[in-house]
Amino acid sequence: MKRGLAVLLLLAALPALAQTAQQQKIDPAKEADIRRLLDVTGSKKLMDQVMTYMWEQLKPSLGKSLPPGDRSQKIVDAFFQKFQVKFTSEFYAGEILSIYDKHFSAEDIKGLLQFYESPLGQRALKALPQVARFLDGKAPKKVVVVPNRIVSVVA
Repeated sequence: MKRGLAVLLLLAALPALAQTAQQQKIDPAKEADIRRLLDVTGSKKLMDQVMTYMWEQLKPSLGKSLPPGDRSQKIVDAFFQKFQVKFTSEFYAGEILSIYDKHFSAEDIKGLLQFYESPLGQRALKALPQVARFLDGKAPKKVVVVPNRIVSVVA
């Protein structure tokens, strides 16, 4: 039950954290370019997938932290209904806008747009997830075990 309460408190604090990030005004032209970059790279779709995954993972653990019964299930359902309305991908896009604004100049964003809108950039966007899946499946098989003797010399 304490874990469920901690999760609720953490989630309740997210809007306050978002307001801090949103207080920094971004140049409208730069913001439009960042939004276009997020669209071109498929980041919004990815954020939607992450949100769905997060809801699916969080909902059972929150339900388990409350006493069993219909009332607890109604509380969990009501919480997640409000959660889904408030914490949309657009909410997180505001966070990402601030991060991109902080770390990339307007010229950087334009350069990234130029690359990702090019045929090479589009091929990279399609190929990189496949490369990541390949590495995820193959890399552990290629790990070399370092003998203890070498580890002790390095340490």
